Amino acid sequence: MDPPNHPQTGPSASRLQSTRHVAAVAELGSFKDLTALTPERVHGTLKRFFPAKNDDFLGDYVETPAELQVFRITTEEQLVDLLKEDQRKSWKGQAS
Repeated sequence: MDPPNHPQTGPSASRLQSTRHVAAVAELGSFKDLTALTPERVHGTLKRFFPAKNDDFLGDYVETPAELQVFRITTEEQLVDLLKEDQRKSWKGQAS
């Protein structure tokens, strides 16, 4: 049987898990990347990838997070990765 303060089962286990989580977040760069998508975050992310002249639609993006979830896109980081991949494919297509 493990002693009460064993690092995997005792009181320090949750501190160890928290430390690992913070280290994982530090690798990503911010807590923002781990947050769930909201209509505001979707709009902000899209604004970074598309020119302002394309932002004339007065949509509120309320349905967009649920629609993205169907494709397992649930965080801002995943949306950014998807958009970056689309950009890479687009640039490749133009170079051909």
